[in-house]
Amino acid sequence: MSSKTMLARQESAELGLSFEEVFQYQYMICRRGIDPQGMKVSACRGWRVLTGRALPVARLHDRDGIFIGLLLGIATGPDGVIEGEYSFGDLSAGVPEFFSGFERHLNAFAGRFTIIVASGGDERIYCDPVGMLGVVYNPQTRRVGSSLKLCIEDAVQDHPLYDHSINEAYGSKYSLFHTRDARVRRMNPSFYLDLANFHENRYWPREDSFDMPEGGLEAVYDELINTARNSIGAIAARYDCAMPLSGGRDSRLLAAFAGPHMQNIRQVFTHVTNYATRIDAEIAKRLAAVMEVEHEVHDRRTLRPVPRRVRRSERCFHLAAGAVLPLPSELARDVNHCLTPGSVVLRGHQTDLLRAVFVRKAEMSHWKDFRWQIEKLLIVPRNHFNDEVYTRFMPEFMAWHRTLSPVARSRAVDMMFLEVYYASSLGMTFPGLHRHFYMSPFNSRRMIELSLSIDVTYRIGAKPVDDLLYRMNPDLLSVPFDNEISADLSNIDGPSPARDLRVAAAVARAPERVSAKSARKRRA
Repeated sequence: MSSKTMLARQESAELGLSFEEVFQYQYMICRRGIDPQGMKVSACRGWRVLTGRALPVARLHDRDGIFIGLLLGIATGPDGVIEGEYSFGDLSAGVPEFFSGFERHLNAFAGRFTIIVASGGDERIYCDPVGMLGVVYNPQTRRVGSSLKLCIEDAVQDHPLYDHSINEAYGSKYSLFHTRDARVRRMNPSFYLDLANFHENRYWPREDSFDMPEGGLEAVYDELINTARNSIGAIAARYDCAMPLSGGRDSRLLAAFAGPHMQNIRQVFTHVTNYATRIDAEIAKRLAAVMEVEHEVHDRRTLRPVPRRVRRSERCFHLAAGAVLPLPSELARDVNHCLTPGSVVLRGHQTDLLRAVFVRKAEMSHWKDFRWQIEKLLIVPRNHFNDEVYTRFMPEFMAWHRTLSPVARSRAVDMMFLEVYYASSLGMTFPGLHRHFYMSPFNSRRMIELSLSIDVTYRIGAKPVDDLLYRMNPDLLSVPFDNEISADLSNIDGPSPARDLRVAAAVARAPERVSAKSARKRRA
């Protein structure tokens, strides 16, 4: 096998798949000498940047027009989508404070992206807060890519810590910055990768990252609403977008953030793949009616999966993700084909922080028990987790934990969720979903900082989500969540004590000016 190739291209040919199609949203960064066939070619200093045919690429410049790097993927900032020839009006390449200024700008970027940036003698890789575009690297071949098989030339060398048959059967995670290949590492998204030596260095969070803003909770909510709404609006104005709706909190919150921009979302949909998602579809229908948008239901019973297409989706997913894993339900049930090819699919994900989904108890003493935290990473299914698994992965977990600064340790479980769990889940599966560009418009370090400035005891009960829904659109809050209705849906439109208590609590917590404004909205 030539040393100037990638396993991804060879396996595409062996499987009878189009490399250009399967890797259309992926990238690989390398020194010169790699065959670029099927990818676009850009350059940053001595690095060749190969990108799939559909992956957006923005050229970055300093205040004087000097080229400093490339942004791959979709990102928004205070002025909208970062695209084309983008200039930082207050950065000067080559000065000692360049990277601290660049990281300040990066804090506000939201989306799914990877950046290669150079100044002075330094060349670095940065990414979005959870590595959603995928960032893996091979120090031996000196390659960085969105998935494993772009970074190796020969057969996968299985990582010795894993029973790979369990990962293949149950979808367990290659966690703690591992990939299936022992030579290839996943970058911690709170670090940058120094391309001089392929070492990672932490730069986030800063000492003051999780300080509550002046103005308290109201200021947090105002900034979250304005920032998320601007992000969604900018993306929806630039790309054909789709947004799922379900019976849970996160999709509803994202739709509320979108506000008037929901009218620009091309497809508002619910995939129905099992009984639970049928309940989702009924609730989503009512949410769509509140927002006065069309709602599509993609039901596997009426669509009838095409077996040949499902088998092809499986081959594509395994190749693009870089490992054999169970298919996501939308592929296994063949409903993803109901979405327009090339759509940008907007999802919540980091809004989970407003519910502290990984935190079992608020007491810091509980956070010092690492066993349940390692279990939460789903390195093996819950019923496979035991003392041997805990002992096997404890050194790797502690190696990560020791990188946390004091301020990061104060939110250690949330940091584990962001840096370890999401990087190993979204950072691996999203590149495998090759027909559409999945992303979270809430995925910015600033919005994460604001979310984590809220006391964890308040977040555990999902109060911030209800507060925000009431603040933006109280009629959305009044539609029951999936856990507030009976399995037969008999009370979906009738009395619901759980819903009524939740709404009453949100009303009671709201400041007077918000309550009055919301009351006027309801009367209107």
